[in-house]
Amino acid sequence: MSIVKEYKHIFIAVILAVAVKLCVPAANGLTTVGVSVLAVLLPVLYLWLTVGTDWVSLFALAAIIISGVLTASATYAGSIGNSTVVIVITCMALNKVLSDTGVIRKIAFWFLTREVVRNRPYIFMAMFFLAATLLGLILECATLGIIFITLATEICDEIGYKKGDDFYTALIIGIFWISNFTNGATPICHAVPLIMIGTAGASGITISYTQWMILGIPFAILMYLLLLLTICVIWKPEASKFKNYDLDAAQNKRVPLSKEGIITSIVFVILVAVWIIPEVFPGLLPEEIRTALSSWGNTVPAILAVCFLCIIKVNGKTIGNFSELAKAAPMTLLIFIGAVVVFGSAVSSESTGISVALGNILAPLTQSFPLTVIVATGILLCLVMTNFVSNVVSMLLFFSVLIPVVTESTASAIGISIIICLVANFASLVPSAAVTAPLFFGPGHITVKNVLKWNIIMIIFAFLVCAFVLYPMGNMFL
Repeated sequence: MSIVKEYKHIFIAVILAVAVKLCVPAANGLTTVGVSVLAVLLPVLYLWLTVGTDWVSLFALAAIIISGVLTASATYAGSIGNSTVVIVITCMALNKVLSDTGVIRKIAFWFLTREVVRNRPYIFMAMFFLAATLLGLILECATLGIIFITLATEICDEIGYKKGDDFYTALIIGIFWISNFTNGATPICHAVPLIMIGTAGASGITISYTQWMILGIPFAILMYLLLLLTICVIWKPEASKFKNYDLDAAQNKRVPLSKEGIITSIVFVILVAVWIIPEVFPGLLPEEIRTALSSWGNTVPAILAVCFLCIIKVNGKTIGNFSELAKAAPMTLLIFIGAVVVFGSAVSSESTGISVALGNILAPLTQSFPLTVIVATGILLCLVMTNFVSNVVSMLLFFSVLIPVVTESTASAIGISIIICLVANFASLVPSAAVTAPLFFGPGHITVKNVLKWNIIMIIFAFLVCAFVLYPMGNMFL
């Protein structure tokens, strides 16, 4: 009995695989290969939700080969060898250098030591959250969370607030929300958008960084403003002790950015410019350079930036130590990304017929309800699901469901893909909501109970923004 209890999820996954193979017919557009893929995909999704993403992702690669939809070489090339994995490695390495050289903390302190925050607690909060939002656009969410939780606790200790006090709680939950909505706002140094770009690309939907930010940046701006509305206007946490915040002392703590930090900042700005300028301001570059950058893609410039930082020495020491930088991208994450991308390729493959079958199954629904209602319902369900289980799994599931619906319509598949990612990232309700949730719930910075009302308000705001602002924008501009 103990064995059954210990391995129950594996037993359920096996039963699910067998049930799919025996009970799901190759009909309505679905092929026999497609049935085999579903017999792998559904158990893997279940194991990702219940067991984890480490060895399950590695197993998924073997299982997809066994299913017959992809050869071994195609599976390895499309997963571990995919450009998405390489760009995640380089972006996380850049994140670590930005953090280690003090660039992030320097920028944050600049916002927190402006004269305008003196004796104005809610202006201070607005500047604190603005710094987190701007840095969150280029900073990996866990790094952002760690840095700003540290800043928040230091400041609250100084002025006399402790865990459980409204002022403390408001700062921490605000950081959590920001780490969520900025994590999807740009593909710059953010793994989940990069996974979506890779998954969408495997399905024939090409998304550039500029296209992503056409929706992602407005989403971040609107969510920042709604965060201020929620915390500084509706909530208005008690802030009488803020008079103890010694702005003069904080200003005296500021130190010049190191040479390492200056060089790292310059390299990072150049990299972002190389990513963005060819699309936004193509006339600024000669045609030969534009052609070369286009052939390189986004990955090669990032690789060159990391290599440059590992070569340049300051005071006899390289700015970046590659063996240390490599640890910023854990192997489990990279294998998981590879499995997600290769599944996207398998699901969208014509040989499986999965997309066709989903479209046929959902056709009566699309004929009975307006497309806007269907998309809004999908966004809502994804938002609910992601607040309890894996963000990436939620994203993959609703991408697979909604894209076949919009393929034959006038709706933008690019816009829907981006919105699904934005929604899947906004998860803050419970400790299982996101990979970063333990940073906030684990040490007791917040509890489910003391932020429940405010979480629900922000989740509603996220739904309204995505369904009724970003969806029309995506159809209009993408």
